[in-house]
Amino acid sequence: APSQRPSLVVTRAWPAVQAGEKPVDIPEPCPSSASRPSSGSNPAPPADPERRARSASSVASRPSYELFNSSTRAIIYGMQPQAVQNMLDFDYICGRREPSVCAMVYPFEANHYAKFYWSTSEILIPSLQ
Repeated sequence: APSQRPSLVVTRAWPAVQAGEKPVDIPEPCPSSASRPSSGSNPAPPADPERRARSASSVASRPSYELFNSSTRAIIYGMQPQAVQNMLDFDYICGRREPSVCAMVYPFEANHYAKFYWSTSEILIPSLQ
């Protein structure tokens, strides 16, 4: 039998409800934003319209099965400078306009920038904890 993920049950908000008070319900989180009910109680802040238009046009223009395209960016886990430099070299040779690596995650050092080469110029890529 496949393992089922336990569903979240509506719980009471902390602190405990005093006698005679109405409890506050915490709703179950939605699996995706598409199925999220639109409630006027806590609306999300409006997004940048230009960014939303770019995002919507790029999503609408690609097939649903295409996971990666020429503008996909990667976050590299671990301190792998040779792998990052190889990716940057490949991106430049293939004619990408910007590097495909946007950051590295290395939890054993403080946040810093690592120097890499993009063609003959040096770029700094953030290494985050």
